[in-house]
Amino acid sequence: MKTIYKNSVVIFLLFYAINSLAQIPNSGFENWASVGNYHQPTGWWCSNDSIDEMNSYFPVTMSSDHFPPNAGSYSIRLENQPLLPSWQSGGIAWTGDWFGNDHPAFPVSGHPLILYGYYKYFPQNNDTMDIHIRLYKHGVDVAGGVFYNGTPAEEWTSFSIPISSYEDADSARIMIAAWHVETVGLIPLGNSVLFADNLSFDNLITSARPLIIPVSGLYVYPNPANHQIQIELVVEQGIQSQLEIFNIFGQQLYIGSVSNESGITLNVSDYPMGVYCLRLTTGNKLTDETKFVIMR
Repeated sequence: MKTIYKNSVVIFLLFYAINSLAQIPNSGFENWASVGNYHQPTGWWCSNDSIDEMNSYFPVTMSSDHFPPNAGSYSIRLENQPLLPSWQSGGIAWTGDWFGNDHPAFPVSGHPLILYGYYKYFPQNNDTMDIHIRLYKHGVDVAGGVFYNGTPAEEWTSFSIPISSYEDADSARIMIAAWHVETVGLIPLGNSVLFADNLSFDNLITSARPLIIPVSGLYVYPNPANHQIQIELVVEQGIQSQLEIFNIFGQQLYIGSVSNESGITLNVSDYPMGVYCLRLTTGNKLTDETKFVIMR
């Protein structure tokens, strides 16, 4: 009965971790629909919708320049053209439809704390890129966060947007723009270009998700944790396994050998607040994985 309970908790936590990544529509910008002469990112409105579909220029395009290299094949590219009128001039996209710029656009579950992703930015004429998120409960804005940056980033760079404190949320929206919309209005300052890719909640995507072979049990508590965690696990008798902890950047913070059924207490008081990945490996195979959060 104890093993069944622990395995049930592992399944729940693993589902929660996967679900937190999957909530954002088309988060890796892999899915695009053909509309006339342009491509539209599935699940997102963009400024292409304000342009005749038979035009030759569109500010939002599908790009094969993506990151991380082994996680997907495409990214979104947003380009400003200040000489064009109104929405046609700016590279902008947000989740949902035309009415999603200040309304809930997709459902969320759990309690997202941080929006992560990657970007490249080539600003002109003092443009400032703008990425922001808002959370809602029953249609009421309850929390959010922003990332403004006017500094060039010629290589793919990760970003993190802490979400302000809130009690509960049921939906969200995300906006990405190659200029600071709230400061300068609808017309950008320069012909700036912004790339974005692999958005996620509470976990920076560092690679394609590995195949997990579920032949063991893994349970960590308390979750969220403060200064220490208790790890309970079940592995096949006589088989040596390895337990590892990684931060969101893929850096290994802990490694230890385990065998049979074990209870391990670890001091995590030196770990910063955030989301961590706990992995159990048997031989060269990842046999179980779960996430835990440190909050203080």
